[in-house]
Amino acid sequence: MITPQARTLVSIALGFALVAGYLARVGSYVMAVVARVHDLSGRSLGVGESIVTILIGVGVLWMATDAGRQLSGTWERATAQAAQLLAVAGIAIALLGLLAAVAAHDGGRGFIGFPIS
Repeated sequence: MITPQARTLVSIALGFALVAGYLARVGSYVMAVVARVHDLSGRSLGVGESIVTILIGVGVLWMATDAGRQLSGTWERATAQAAQLLAVAGIAIALLGLLAAVAAHDGGRGFIGFPIS
């Protein structure tokens, strides 16, 4: 079993990757595979990418919260809370991406600053 301290460190790394947009690529890759199987429009691809990214963020938040509950040290708990903050920020960014994908005429494919056309 992985220790709560290790889960906190992993949560911080994944939270940073979520906020920086690196984990949004996971959503892109998942939706690219789904698009190969099903015929999807650009809008549904953008929405799907955002939903996958939100689910990843919720997983990171759950891992950080669970680790924070098990930690008793001051700096350890503060580190877990920092991981939670990163996860919440990443989820908020992904929610903005979802809003852009729903509202945009091009499916929100260029929302993060990298036009994918």
